[in-house]
Amino acid sequence: MALGLFIGFILPVGLQTLPALALAFVFKANKVLTWTFTCISNPATVFILYPIQCYTGSLLILHPLNYTELSEKFGAIISADGFRESCSAFASLGWDIIVTFFVGGLFYGTILGFAGYWTGKCLVTLYRKQREQRRLKRERLRLQRENGKQRETAGTPD
Repeated sequence: MALGLFIGFILPVGLQTLPALALAFVFKANKVLTWTFTCISNPATVFILYPIQCYTGSLLILHPLNYTELSEKFGAIISADGFRESCSAFASLGWDIIVTFFVGGLFYGTILGFAGYWTGKCLVTLYRKQREQRRLKRERLRLQRENGKQRETAGTPD
């Protein structure tokens, strides 16, 4: 979860899958979950996420940008008809916006990456506890059945 969320904010849509999967192999993370959580930024969410991310990045580098202007500039990326067109639209935003994109992405990616890590860790711990409880319950039932069969065979005359 953490890797996917981090990469999902740090890199633009279309450039996320290969780095996310490479990092998942390096850190021995779940590849499917990593890829799934990179999809937080996708064609349906970028018109909201990217301007917010850039606006936050601009505040962090003390060079505030206008949110409305950012939304309009990202419209070209959203309406792009393919990977190359999307990349060229992103590159045409200008360095001031690209820098704020990466600064904001680093900010949100780090925060949500940590949140995803702890959430994932808690969910995995909970799952493992429940699985162990189910295993112990099955084991108790099996022992009870075996004890019942032993009592039945012990009470019958030969």
